[in-house]
Amino acid sequence: MNNLLGYNVTYYVKNEGKNDESVILAMPIQNQNNDLTISSELFSKLTTKNGNTAIEYFKDENTSKTNTAEISSDATLIYNGKYQAMDKNLIDLTDKSGNITLLDSNKNGKYDIVFVKNYENIVVDTVSSTGKIVDKYSQKVLKLDDTVDFRITKGLEEISVSDLAEYDVLSVAASLDKELYEVEVTNKTVEGKVTGKDSKGVLINGTKYKVAANYTDPIDIGSEGVFYLDTDGKIAAFDASKTLSSNYAYLMKAYYTKNTEKASFKLFTKDGKEVTLDANNKIKFNGKSNVKALDVVNSLNTSEDVTASQLVTYSTNADNKITAINTAVDNSESGAVNTDKFTKNYDLTNAKFSKTLSKVGNVRVDDNTVIFDITENTDDYAIRNITMFEDGQTYNASVYDMSENYTAKVMVVTNSQINAAADSSIAVVKDIVKATNNDDEQTDMLVALVDGKEVSIYAESENILVNGDRKLQEGDIIQYKTNSKGEIVSIRLLLDITAKNNEFTLNPTDKLEIVYGKVTKKFSNSVNVSVNDSNTVNYTIPAETPVYSVDTTKSKNPITVAEISDIQNFDSDENNRIFIKIYDDVVSEIVIIK
Repeated sequence: MNNLLGYNVTYYVKNEGKNDESVILAMPIQNQNNDLTISSELFSKLTTKNGNTAIEYFKDENTSKTNTAEISSDATLIYNGKYQAMDKNLIDLTDKSGNITLLDSNKNGKYDIVFVKNYENIVVDTVSSTGKIVDKYSQKVLKLDDTVDFRITKGLEEISVSDLAEYDVLSVAASLDKELYEVEVTNKTVEGKVTGKDSKGVLINGTKYKVAANYTDPIDIGSEGVFYLDTDGKIAAFDASKTLSSNYAYLMKAYYTKNTEKASFKLFTKDGKEVTLDANNKIKFNGKSNVKALDVVNSLNTSEDVTASQLVTYSTNADNKITAINTAVDNSESGAVNTDKFTKNYDLTNAKFSKTLSKVGNVRVDDNTVIFDITENTDDYAIRNITMFEDGQTYNASVYDMSENYTAKVMVVTNSQINAAADSSIAVVKDIVKATNNDDEQTDMLVALVDGKEVSIYAESENILVNGDRKLQEGDIIQYKTNSKGEIVSIRLLLDITAKNNEFTLNPTDKLEIVYGKVTKKFSNSVNVSVNDSNTVNYTIPAETPVYSVDTTKSKNPITVAEISDIQNFDSDENNRIFIKIYDDVVSEIVIIK
């Protein structure tokens, strides 16, 4: 019944016998109490009225119009639950958090009882068994034990110290003598990204939030994570670690420029770009705020100017300066999944890729897995996708942020051989042209027949679509591999058209065989082929096999899609041969060469 202190009430008692009575209900008497509650947000200033202290306050947050509440000269002050001599400093809520309730119990138009609730926020970092609560930001300690009176509420429920958890926001109203504590607990959160900011607060998911006085770290546009709110709905804490993992980069170098006192970080980002970003003087490092950027550089360097290259997550502000960096929690020994923190789950060595299972070793990969291709001892880095893996090949890789179904969110592969997959389609080259890619960079473009149709594909750079010291040319047959942008990063030359008279058999990789020779006899669904006039071999041609034609005698449209019926026996005048691609003992593609 503390909330009725000072009110004129009607109360009901229960007679327990032997003059023992207990109050079972109390209600304010209608029209006998006049009260007014003013939050610190609506508090304007202290003033005077009729020679008495008065409070000027706003009617609501959306108006500049104010009202004035007059306080009786002999008013009683209850400050954070305890009587205090009237003191203007205690009722001045300028730049404070809390509220004032004014009660006129004699209906004379002046408020004769003043209840002040002034609280400070504590964000729980740790809680000890002895009742010590450590604040996450100031490291201030609040001790709630049997030496003080305290009450902790969470919503309508009264809870104990042991119920508190990390990131709970405590709004603590303490009496001046520190013997009485009223603690309100919230764990309300908002998860999202800051998209706007002004002097009054920040915009998250389209909603404006003010920042509580206890949180002094900068919250910049672009900051992303979980925001914890106090009882007034203000941001009292911020944890970027839970969503920071989406912004991966491979740390190449961390250094500090003494003459400018500037910390810089060279990163290879998940977008495949190499960038060097400066940092604020103080940043958040592995969840800890206000860490000097120089100390972060020192932590990331194994010795002077030697950085421990590794996968990190980071965030930047509107000025593109680094405001936070996380290194991974290392669970590689146990392989334990941690969905709350940026985590390294495994270090895989010689792990075989199974195309059927979409697994590298025991870890799943899918189309959403971001793969950092980091060639050791070089700066030759790239971003790949699942297509980089070749069935049956082994890889060394570190696995990050693995889900409970063992699917990797990120992999760092350190020994990749970026070759076209054995089962990838052939490309019959029509042309190599100069082009400008989507990043406005000059490169080459392959124009070719692939899977029965003409395609145009950018190369990652100008030195890829080559055969020795020349560009690929019309009639060459290749396989290629692409990166996550769909750009060609490597090729496998299967036929050099300038050497079309040279017959051969070739096994470039396991399961892949190339036969180039003469058709000695054609059947409805097979052909006999000899290579360099050696023993003839019969090859069955499935009905759906793609067939192409390269006719070097034609000046117009020499590269076309053909049909199985176009295959002919060798004719010395035609000088025709057949190119057969066989994968896993099955004819998969054919090219007729003239």
